Amino acid sequence: MASGAPDFKPTHPLDDQIYRCFDVRNPTKPVEVGRWWLPGTREGDNVAPPVKTTAQKIEEFYGVKQVGDEVIFAAKFDAAKKVLIAGDFNNWSPMSTPMATERPGVWRTALPLPPGRYRYRFVVDGKWMTDPNNQYVEANQFGELNNVIEVD
Repeated sequence: MASGAPDFKPTHPLDDQIYRCFDVRNPTKPVEVGRWWLPGTREGDNVAPPVKTTAQKIEEFYGVKQVGDEVIFAAKFDAAKKVLIAGDFNNWSPMSTPMATERPGVWRTALPLPPGRYRYRFVVDGKWMTDPNNQYVEANQFGELNNVIEVD
């Protein structure tokens, strides 16, 4: 069970989860028997939180992000068999830019895009879709939404 606890003070407001273990042999009176939290995330810990490598951060990322000279597009479509990306950068030709699956349901591609503003959409198993992890959108001529990315 993952839950906050009144006596748990996180070092960062987003690190408010601890794992509480309960003995439920008597379901009417569960008894807390232990707790676990990520070291360095509780106020008073003398251990720094674990540092993630850039590769780990990128692997856990979904959405669109500029990393150096490339723009990484990452999405999670669990049941998808084929995911393509179409946008201003490939003349809206999805077949020219397939995304690769790193593990089941996780799709990624990196494109070397010059500075500018780009619109794009995913094509998931033949169906055009907006990137669910990018809130920047604008309406297109079909009455649907394109995602937008600004590259520096």
